[in-house]
Amino acid sequence: MNAEATLHVDGQVLDRIRRMEQDLINARIANAELSSSVEHLTKAVDMLTITVATLRDTINQGRGAVWVIAAAAGTVGAFAGMLVKRVFGLG
Repeated sequence: MNAEATLHVDGQVLDRIRRMEQDLINARIANAELSSSVEHLTKAVDMLTITVATLRDTINQGRGAVWVIAAAAGTVGAFAGMLVKRVFGLG
């Protein structure tokens, strides 16, 4: 090989090395962006988990309140029925 051919081959090799280095840098940047996205998603999932737990607890408290109201309504209705029976002598 003559000197000019060697430079041409070396130039191609150097260009290829530069492209590979740039690809590696781009891959590192993309990896860093992906890593920050994963961290953001992890924080969002943690917040959603807390929110869902809070909503579940609130719904369970609401169910308990419904049972208490239903029991109270039944008790009041029973006493009202007994009162009407005694006052009017029905039944």
